Amino acid sequence: IDQWAQNRRQAREERQFLDRMWRETASAIEETEWAMTMHGRFRSEFIQGFDALDDSAALARLAATPNVGCRGAVMPSLGFNDTSFQELSTSGRLNILSDPQLRAELRDVVAAQADAEGNRQNNYGFGIENQRVLNPYYVFGLDAHGNRTCRMDWPRLAHDPAARNAVVRSARLHTLLWNKRAYARDRLALAHNRIA
Repeated sequence: IDQWAQNRRQAREERQFLDRMWRETASAIEETEWAMTMHGRFRSEFIQGFDALDDSAALARLAATPNVGCRGAVMPSLGFNDTSFQELSTSGRLNILSDPQLRAELRDVVAAQADAEGNRQNNYGFGIENQRVLNPYYVFGLDAHGNRTCRMDWPRLAHDPAARNAVVRSARLHTLLWNKRAYARDRLALAHNRIA
């Protein structure tokens, strides 16, 4: 009877944990996809700028488009909510999960999230350096509603070799961070689907 009661209690705790983890992984997938969208957009802007460096008409169009190239050092940080997993992991109660594959997948999620965040922090310095090189080409202003605007002076930037290199480095940086986020998102999706 004691064993039956213990098994039932453990099954209830596992179910509660899985309910919480399902919500946490769903939220983390959404947050990660948002960060991927940001990195993808910034990467695309720098690639457009690089592709236009020898085309004066394309440079003029980009210079007239708000924000293209203005966000080289913007690197979204995510406050991953993995409290349920960390709670079990640090208390040594991860064996509450009856599925060993799920335990492994949740460990992979935490490792992938930590790797993505570590890369973001390590590359922040490169992003700031790129921003410093590109800063002389930013044209700040206000729109009709009083909101701050930024445009890149692409035609003038095209004549500065250091700024051209900063454009390439910014595109690469956001590509790397997009890839790290994509890997974390894929690990999250695997765990989320197994929990479901």
